[in-house]
Amino acid sequence: MPERLVKRVSVVGKGSLSIIIPKRWADALGLKPGDAVDLHFDGSRITVAPSAAGGGGEEAGILVELDSLELALRKLIASYIEGITRVKVKGSYERAVRLSEEFRGYVTGFVMMARPDSELHDIVFPDVKVDLAALLRTLEATSTKLIDEVEDAGLPAPATYREFHNKYLYFLRSVRLGIADGSLDPYEALDLVLAVEYVRQVLDVLAAADATST
Repeated sequence: MPERLVKRVSVVGKGSLSIIIPKRWADALGLKPGDAVDLHFDGSRITVAPSAAGGGGEEAGILVELDSLELALRKLIASYIEGITRVKVKGSYERAVRLSEEFRGYVTGFVMMARPDSELHDIVFPDVKVDLAALLRTLEATSTKLIDEVEDAGLPAPATYREFHNKYLYFLRSVRLGIADGSLDPYEALDLVLAVEYVRQVLDVLAAADATST
């Protein structure tokens, strides 16, 4: 029997939007996290169906061009949070390596598969399940350590600041995947994200204050 729901559209990164579908609909179609779907747009509506090609996932359609390293970095961060497992990078080997080095300051859990004789490279994110409660405890410990260092030394330790942001991005990715597979209630996820986002904003202000004073 046909069903109809009204859902709100959410912002994902700088250039994407998302809609959460009920888990019972996904189960009825045999869809699970990582499966590929076909999107069809006829000018007035969008339809979603299990991909006839199978496998591959959404990452097959993610291409990051290296004309602007700053823009490429933002797209990679958005892809990571969104739960993408593989991103194509287009550009010279040298720029791909430089992008990898910059990205490593935000996310450590990835593999750059770049070839000197090619302009197409791959960045792969391994999918690892995480206990969100345990991750929150590490975020709390990292942020507490950073605040202590600010008070003791008058400036934040760059390594600790990077460590916090690595965990912060991993946390956002884990929350998104938890919603997708039905293991995390969307309202609970929102509470978790807002709490951690508040801490991130406080630490960003401290870091910015230090940058202007040095």
